[in-house]
Amino acid sequence: MIIDMPSGRQTFDYDCGAKALQIVLAYYGLDIREDILLKSLASSDQYGTLAHNMVALAKEKGFKVVAKSGMTLKTLKQYIDDECPVIVLVQAWADKYMTINDWKKVNEHGHYVIVIGYQDNKIIFEDPSSFPRTWMTKREFLARWHYTDTRTQEKMDHFAIVLQGKKPINTRIIEHMD
Repeated sequence: MIIDMPSGRQTFDYDCGAKALQIVLAYYGLDIREDILLKSLASSDQYGTLAHNMVALAKEKGFKVVAKSGMTLKTLKQYIDDECPVIVLVQAWADKYMTINDWKKVNEHGHYVIVIGYQDNKIIFEDPSSFPRTWMTKREFLARWHYTDTRTQEKMDHFAIVLQGKKPINTRIIEHMD
């Protein structure tokens, strides 16, 4: 199962959260410019985009939002089966020599990605830092699915944000350009 999503690419090193939210909002038919999102979310090069700001903006736009740590892989897959993309915080920027145990210890490379599917032993992402879709093995994903907020020191293990309450748009529709 892979959700048919709009794609996008982050502009700065710190705006993966804003771009991930923009992509999910676009999936549900909300077209919000990136500069407006960055300002509304108070994204910064020091802290990136704080999850609670993303949740607040999504609620302001009329979504029911599930945002929590401790999500299971089974629950995540259920959201995907229901065609609800899931924004997650993972450890990024792999050193090719890192092991699964190394990933469990790393906390300084938090990166928002959108889980859009799964196949066999793979979890598939719309990744704001990459135009091609990306993937990890389930084992690798579970080891990398954690973050500690640098501002508050809050541990965000298996953290996820799911927007609900609106229908996705048909991405195959082509509109006339004004």
